[in-house]
Amino acid sequence: MTKPSGREKQITILVLVFCLFLAAVIRLQVILASPYLLNDGMLFVTMTEDMQAANYRIPEFTTYNQADQIPFAYPPLAFAVTGVINQLAGVPVLELVRWLPFIFNMLSILPLYFLSRRILGGQVKPLFATLAYATLKPGYYWLIMGGGLTRSLGMLFGLTTLVLFWDALQSRRWFSGMSACTARRKVVFPLCPGP
Repeated sequence: MTKPSGREKQITILVLVFCLFLAAVIRLQVILASPYLLNDGMLFVTMTEDMQAANYRIPEFTTYNQADQIPFAYPPLAFAVTGVINQLAGVPVLELVRWLPFIFNMLSILPLYFLSRRILGGQVKPLFATLAYATLKPGYYWLIMGGGLTRSLGMLFGLTTLVLFWDALQSRRWFSGMSACTARRKVVFPLCPGP
């Protein structure tokens, strides 16, 4: 594989910036179409507040729907991040649950590009893969809604983990790739099977 020239790098960066811009426009149209949270967002507001009330320990149940006893079975990291930002910056939890999925989903575009570059090679194919992820509905729709708080953070960590794992496999440093994979799974998706 030949090393890209300075001009090719500039074009690649320009196309990536265009992908990010296009992705932001598409996602913002969906988010701004409603002044409220999309779909299941209030459950995630309540779960964040439940974690805050429990001093960031995972409660057994969420207080959502008061009378129902819904087990607190979601991955806790996104709720903890949301709660800490709320406490440190004073941004209302409702607004964080509306905007953090968008931010996490936008950030996931970059590791997708790096993963595509490693798997597909070259300059052009990874850019097309990134453009597809950035613009097609499966790449964002369920990830930017209220419930996307956990899904989009999981996707960001998942794609980043795959990049690290690929690099570990290529350099035969198994331990670092497996550690990254296991750490991500246990923190973001603790209910996934595995060691």
